[in-house]
Amino acid sequence: MSYSDLTQYPKLYSNSYWGQGRAPLISDKYYTSPDEMVENRNRFVQEYDIKKSLNYNKQPGYLSDYIMYLLNGTGKHRNLFDHIESYGTSNGTIIIITSPYMENPPQHEAFVPIYKMYHGMATTYMQITSKQEIMAINKQRRIAARTFI
Repeated sequence: MSYSDLTQYPKLYSNSYWGQGRAPLISDKYYTSPDEMVENRNRFVQEYDIKKSLNYNKQPGYLSDYIMYLLNGTGKHRNLFDHIESYGTSNGTIIIITSPYMENPPQHEAFVPIYKMYHGMATTYMQITSKQEIMAINKQRRIAARTFI
């Protein structure tokens, strides 16, 4: 049984790294409780009106470019981006979550902490954004790259 199967939204989470993980039979001392992560995942869908996964093969190109930028191009913030997931809401916004294994990761102005959604020792951070905002950032990066060459 996978973690996604434990949620009320298995199809939504089955395409995430967390959701594909095998659910342990018992909690280990480092995990907190699988039930807490499942409850928080259900809460996330309900609070933010999540309608679709934008992970892996369901991720549009503009979003993939932006996430690669977060992973590779943000200098001191690089350690903040681990276990990245992205979701679409009913009103068209995009929510990106990241859950690094760090007690005090560097702060990033676009990401705010929320309840734990990955692991008891990983704090989860969230950015609420839009396709238009992401595309504008990607465009600025392309322009900057051309002037640098």
